[in-house]
Amino acid sequence: MTRDRSSRVDPHQRSPWVPDDGAVHPVMTSRANKTRPGTTAVRLSNSSNRVWGMALAWGLLAFAVGLLGPNAVTWSDPYTPAELAVACAATLALSLALYVWLARPFIDIDAGAAHVRNPLRVNEIPLAMVERVDRTFASHLRLHAGGDRVVLWGLEQPLRERVQGYSENASVLLAEIAACGGVGELSDAGPRSVRAQTEAARAALLVAQDRAVPATTPREPTVAARWKILDRGIVLLLAGWCAYMAWTVPAIVSGR
Repeated sequence: MTRDRSSRVDPHQRSPWVPDDGAVHPVMTSRANKTRPGTTAVRLSNSSNRVWGMALAWGLLAFAVGLLGPNAVTWSDPYTPAELAVACAATLALSLALYVWLARPFIDIDAGAAHVRNPLRVNEIPLAMVERVDRTFASHLRLHAGGDRVVLWGLEQPLRERVQGYSENASVLLAEIAACGGVGELSDAGPRSVRAQTEAARAALLVAQDRAVPATTPREPTVAARWKILDRGIVLLLAGWCAYMAWTVPAIVSGR
């Protein structure tokens, strides 16, 4: 597939668009709301997934403390030590899986690059290298850059864009990509109206103006990836589970 250069913009071109009523462009409002305090980094994520992931992960720990503690082997209809061990291990595994797959993923955009935090890996992608943006079968956005394909587990764009348009997160991401010179359009989406294309171009120009993105890319831009299993959230969750295990394991071992 040839690279669609129509979605690119000159980062130093000033936006000629100023709404008559003085309103701020919706994409710029979204960027402002998603900018991390004290930084210029814009964080994009599925907020509901993150909230549910943390709530369910910690809720399962609370469930284990309440119903799978040492007293479970002394009830009138008690667990056997083996049953309690299996129940504890299954609840622990489910708690960690929910946190890693739902609460962890996000994308930080700053200095012309996307810092992609997926469940077990971290990718650094120069936005100017993005050649294509499409979706997986589960509607997660996917970036094609430098011969690599990186799925953004923290962002989805359902197939309803023909009715409702692109999601807020997708609109911000595509504007940031186009502002840096990458291809800021979904390649697997239906054709957009002239008005939608015009507004997307205006958003990219405003983003470029706001960030003052250099016109040239770094000398040797590369897509970097590394494994990253632990972070502060998972360490805190593991600490909670370790405290629970220290409380429960003696009962499993002794059988009473």
